[in-house]
Amino acid sequence: MSFLRTVTGIWRTSEETKEDHQDPNLKTPYYTIRFEQMMDTVIETINRDLNGWQVIHKDRERGEIMAEKKLMVGRSDLMITVYPIPPGKSAVDVVASINGVPGDLGLSYRQIVEFKKALKKRVGPERTE
Repeated sequence: MSFLRTVTGIWRTSEETKEDHQDPNLKTPYYTIRFEQMMDTVIETINRDLNGWQVIHKDRERGEIMAEKKLMVGRSDLMITVYPIPPGKSAVDVVASINGVPGDLGLSYRQIVEFKKALKKRVGPERTE
C-alpha cells in the first residue's frame, strides 16, 4: 500500500470496488461461478477465512451480504454485492467503511484486498470482463 493511500485515509472512511477503478486491486472481479454458488462461497469466506468478521445480514434476492467486525474504536463494515451474469457467471463488488473514527488510514482498502484474496483462494482466479 502506498504512502499516498495512507495520507488519503486521514479523511476518508470508506473505499469501494467498481468496474473502471484506476487501482487494479479495486476493480470489480468477475468469476465463472453461478450466482447462487457465489453467494454461498462469499458467506463461507467471511465466516471461515476473515478473522473477526461475521455476517449480519444477507439478502439472496438482491445479492447483498453485510458483514461487520468490531474494532477497538468503532466498527468496520463490508457490504458485498454479488451480481448474476448470464450464462452462469457472477461479479462481486465490495464497499468497506469504518464507523466511529474520523479517518481509516487505508484500513478500508486493506480490508477489500484481504477479502478479495480470501475469495480468490476459494474460487480461483478472477477474470476481466
